[in-house]
Amino acid sequence: MQAEQARNRIEAELRKLGAELANEIEKRTLERDRIWNVSEDLLGVTNFEGYIVSFNPAWTRLLGWTEDELKSMP
Repeated sequence: MQAEQARNRIEAELRKLGAELANEIEKRTLERDRIWNVSEDLLGVTNFEGYIVSFNPAWTRLLGWTEDELKSMP
């Protein structure tokens, strides 16, 4: 009986920690996305071939190129 109670306590604590972690991840993701979208710096991610696979809106605002144009250039 004690082993079952201990297991239930541990499971409840793990659920609580999992929920806290999910909340922290959501908070940090929202903050990262906000910075990504409002930054005037050219932020981007490239693949190993040198092509841009993701970039923030500053690229199109500052350079005037479309998303397709930017993704087609190494």
